[in-house]
Amino acid sequence: MDILQDCTFIKIERFISSNLGMNISAKELFEEINNSPNPNVIIDFTDVFFMGRSFTQEYIYQKNEI
Repeated sequence: MDILQDCTFIKIERFISSNLGMNISAKELFEEINNSPNPNVIIDFTDVFFMGRSFTQEYIYQKNEI
């Protein structure tokens, strides 16, 4: 059995942008994760070139809330 088969994949570059600057983007990302019927979510940061402090702080905050 392939463990990745049971996962939801979210490619950040397509879902948000390759430039992650705003904290609202992290909130939207975690809304998507929390609304996913699958509890196993893999976040793919491939092709992301910039992650600003606002996005990073909100990402960490939201991740700790799960």
